[in-house]
Amino acid sequence: MEPKELRIGNNVLYRNDLKTISSINKTDVCFEEDEDRFFPIREIGPIPLTRDRVKQLGFELFDDNKDLNVWKTGKGFIIIEENLSDKWENFCFDYSEGRYQIEQTRIKFTHQLQNICFSLTGEELLLKV
Repeated sequence: MEPKELRIGNNVLYRNDLKTISSINKTDVCFEEDEDRFFPIREIGPIPLTRDRVKQLGFELFDDNKDLNVWKTGKGFIIIEENLSDKWENFCFDYSEGRYQIEQTRIKFTHQLQNICFSLTGEELLLKV
């Protein structure tokens, strides 16, 4: 992972454990659970976005059909899940509110969705496990 794609509050994997970033610099991060230690960014990984993760981030299934599922939150965020070649969990983000509009931005990882939502609202999209 690149430091420029991470921010405080992002959820990541460290040695297969779910962690929340509490501090970050060019080469290292600290986690909420262990704020006195730094861990190399090269040793952390992204959390793949899955149906379960979408639910844990507060989205609810709004509409489902054979080729497309639509997930929504109360904040107006929409995730479109496509069925490509009988493989689900191909996600796109969609949002339109006043002057902001984001259409069909493909997302693969939890931190990407967290960053988009934070950029638009200034509020954390918390992973509830």
